[in-house]
Amino acid sequence: MRIVARRWCVGWFSKRVLDRGRAHTAADAAALAATAGGRSAAERLASSNGGTLISYREDGDQVMVVVEVGGEQATAMATDGP
Repeated sequence: MRIVARRWCVGWFSKRVLDRGRAHTAADAAALAATAGGRSAAERLASSNGGTLISYREDGDQVMVVVEVGGEQATAMATDGP
């Protein structure tokens, strides 16, 4: 029983780590896309990276997005200014 529980824990932890990395990648891509194409571009890039755009905020030339992948959320910011 301990072996099964240990394998389950390792599998669960590994999935979380992978999903967290995927969420960061999707958030970075979505934020960068948003600087040129707005919210629709952010949604498209988040989706194409396996994520869902949870939050989108523009403040001047800066964009901040929150993307979720497999229950893990990541935040990214990008700007099209200097």
